[in-house]
Amino acid sequence: IKSLMGHLLEASNGRYTLRGKNGVGKSTLIAWIAESTGVRSFYLPSHFSELSFANQSMISHSDGNRVLAVFEEPEAFEGVRFILLDEWDANLDSENIRRIDLAIDRLAEKWTVIESRHRA
Repeated sequence: IKSLMGHLLEASNGRYTLRGKNGVGKSTLIAWIAESTGVRSFYLPSHFSELSFANQSMISHSDGNRVLAVFEEPEAFEGVRFILLDEWDANLDSENIRRIDLAIDRLAEKWTVIESRHRA
């Protein structure tokens, strides 16, 4: 884990995807990275739909539209270096997965994005 953190701290941007069977520790690792990096991270947990976002008007929108809205927020956070996404695609249809996947690629041009994926 120390070498992983060393590598991540050296990275200035890019996209890293964690895949594996349920129960192998993907979510635990992402939570640990979030805890270890503190305010330098923007963390979107797997149960993001339960979060209360600043923009309350998005509550009635689909999960896909809410994820896209959340991705606009990191730009407002000074000092964010890591965007951590835990199973962001778990409850989304293929069109929203495609749209969000493209948005993540754009985010990875500026930040280090670490994601766990529910789907292959």
